[in-house]
Amino acid sequence: MTMSGESALKGIRARGHGLPIVVMTGHVELDQKERLSALGVNTVLPKPFKLAALIEAVRTLA
Repeated sequence: MTMSGESALKGIRARGHGLPIVVMTGHVELDQKERLSALGVNTVLPKPFKLAALIEAVRTLA
C-alpha cells in the first residue's frame, strides 16, 4: 500500500504520537509551511539542505 506524506502525518498524529517530525521538501511556500504545521510538523527543511541544518533541527527537537 502506498501512503502519501500527508496521510502518514495524519495517521501518526491521530494515534496520539508526540514524536517530533522533520519534513524535507522542495515546496517551501508559506502556505505549504502552514499546512504542514497544521498537520503537526515541527520543522520544515527546504531541499536541498545542508547536513548541518538537519543536525541542528534534530538537536533542537531532542
